[in-house]
Amino acid sequence: MNIVEREINRREALIQTRENKLAEAEELLARAAALKAEYEPISVDTLLAEIEELKTYLPQMEENNGNISENS
Repeated sequence: MNIVEREINRREALIQTRENKLAEAEELLARAAALKAEYEPISVDTLLAEIEELKTYLPQMEENNGNISENS
């Protein structure tokens, strides 16, 4: 095989690699879009407010002696 044939083969392989990588990129973009659609609607502010509310149900530590008292 001469140098021209090697260069032709190299370029043909590069074309195939390009097609494969572009197809892979499209799949990744589709997966990313699905993840974004699933998680973007979640409101961080709402979750933080719910966390703070739930914390009110946890036993509270008294600062002066470390005893646990129920917050009711």
